[in-house]
Amino acid sequence: PYKIELGAPDEAVRIDLWRYFLFEDDVISPHPPLLARASGGLSGADIQTIALAARRQSVLEGHPIDTGAVAWAAYEASAGRPTPPPRGQLTSDQKRTLAIGLVREKNVSQADVARLIGVTRQAVYGYLKEGGDGGG
Repeated sequence: PYKIELGAPDEAVRIDLWRYFLFEDDVISPHPPLLARASGGLSGADIQTIALAARRQSVLEGHPIDTGAVAWAAYEASAGRPTPPPRGQLTSDQKRTLAIGLVREKNVSQADVARLIGVTRQAVYGYLKEGGDGGG
């Protein structure tokens, strides 16, 4: 009979959600703040779903969590295109789209984008240059 409206979590809460669901409270990992930026507008349940899907893939396939794939899923979901983290490596087009979106729309530094998606800073610069940003 009662309804409680909960807004989308702010960035600090999203950092904690990523840290809890994806990195099991690993306070050393540098990725939760970057994922929090990529996931603006997502609910806690959205973050939980993406994180648990990535952890499940990691366990089933016997490899570390691919933070680039997680960032892609979060970025796509925040743009209204929910998708699970892709299996395997991101394609060049996905990396380019993600890099441009994170730098331009989410104000993530080029160095942080490079670290998150597993490319060099020069590759991120190239993506931005191709995308008409001139690298800055």
